[in-house]
Order: sequence, then structure tokens, then C-alpha cells
Amino acid sequence: MFGDDFDKFFDNFVARFFEIGPFATGKQSVKYKGTGMPEISLEGNIPVAIVSGKNYIKILAIVPGAEKNDISVEVVGNTIEIEANVKGMPITESEKVMYSDFPLSEKLYRKISISGYKFDPDKVKASYDKGLLVVTCERVKGNVRKIDIE
Repeated sequence: MFGDDFDKFFDNFVARFFEIGPFATGKQSVKYKGTGMPEISLEGNIPVAIVSGKNYIKILAIVPGAEKNDISVEVVGNTIEIEANVKGMPITESEKVMYSDFPLSEKLYRKISISGYKFDPDKVKASYDKGLLVVTCERVKGNVRKIDIE
């Protein structure tokens, strides 16, 4: 009824939803121009919120169906990687998932890189309770050295 233009628009909208929406698994980059906030690069499918404190970054990650021992957090430079093995959804063979905000994969992953930041891996703290992983990374101030001009 609406023709090819509407079909193209709808197909593009659906594809974009899965690219940046709750099921996003590809690479994303978030820039806040003119706000003084750093560029954040994201990859993976774990839903996260990133909170900035005075000398730290706090990452809140939703990891439903995981046990504490099934979660791995690694920090190198300005990058935090989270991996988790989760239990599948408790559905029977005769049931089908019509819609889910939960990632359907049993292996979840998120890589977060924050430009201009560096974290001290020895001062990273992580806690996990009832599906919420909280990772706090202390920022390391870069060494400032005055360069003599010859």
C-alpha cells in the first residue's frame, strides 16, 4: 500500500535498531562534542552504563543469569573487557521467545575503551549482586614532564 519507499524506510529502521539497540553486538562509538567528555568506543552485547567520578570511572553492567565465578573482568590501559557465561532462558521446547531485552546468547561480552583515560589495573574493584556487575576503575594521571627545547 505504501510502496517501495516505505518498505526501504522500515527495513533501514529495523536494521538500525538491531545495530544500536538492546541487541547491538557490533562496534559503536559515542562522542559528546563540546561537552568535555571523552570519546567512548563500545563493542559487544552486555548492557552498560558508564559513570564518571572525580578520579574514577564506574561501569554498571547488567549480566542476567550469570554466577559470580562465570564473569571475567580485564583492564589494560584505557580498555575494560567483560565476559560472562550465562544460563539460557528457562523456556521449554514448545515455547518461543517473541521478544526479549535480554541478550539471547549464552556468552556475553563487552569491550569499553575511553579515549584520554588510563586505568590502574591494581586498583580496579568489581562486585556482583543479583545480575548487576559494578566495576570501578581508578584513573591514572599521566606523567607530565617539561621538555627542554634545544
